[in-house]
Amino acid sequence: MRFFLFGFILLTITQAAWADADDGACPAFSAPVVTLTQLRAAPQVDRTHSLYSLRDLAKGQTDHFSETYHESPVGLTAATLTLDANYKIMITEVPPGPTYCAQIANMDVRLGFNDTTVYIAREVQEGTCGFREVLAHESRHVATDESLINEETFPVSKAFEKAALQIGVVQSASKENAQQQVQEAMDSFIKDTGHILSGARKVRQARIDTPEEYKRLSSVCSGQLGELIGQYYPQ
Repeated sequence: MRFFLFGFILLTITQAAWADADDGACPAFSAPVVTLTQLRAAPQVDRTHSLYSLRDLAKGQTDHFSETYHESPVGLTAATLTLDANYKIMITEVPPGPTYCAQIANMDVRLGFNDTTVYIAREVQEGTCGFREVLAHESRHVATDESLINEETFPVSKAFEKAALQIGVVQSASKENAQQQVQEAMDSFIKDTGHILSGARKVRQARIDTPEEYKRLSSVCSGQLGELIGQYYPQ
């Protein structure tokens, strides 16, 4: 559950004349409208993997799964945290230079998870107490991701507004350079914000995957899961 993917950034460039501005002066910054959409999708349950296969998945792709602490997982949850933005850069040409002034005009931001998969080893029989316990554990990981997005939607939206304000109006003798400066600044902001969210998510998920929780899972249901693991991974 710790895999992070940065979305693609799409740019639309608009040019306009600014006849009323002072010679060579850029127009004042105009705050863009920022719209944030939450990405959500119902988790898919995958029952195709064996206990051995899940162990190999966890060890081979440690950034994708939450339960990598456990050496012999009976369940895993994978999800991609997505943060991307589609924004328009308005470029104004100011005579007599010419001088080009660029700023972000509006932004559509997407934040969330839309590809969550819960893996439960096929050796765990559906309908059993052990199956219900594994599903309940994995559901906590899913709920933690949902809680993160719900809590961060407003702060992230405001952070994008602040970022646009801090970038402000970029002035350059080159239209391409003005555009590039705005784009690079926004790219850097999205990357930094992504790392912050990913770190916060890792902390939350770690509170679920504890030695105490795995000890509990091994003993519940009259030791059903512990016995199953012991059959495949004898001490």
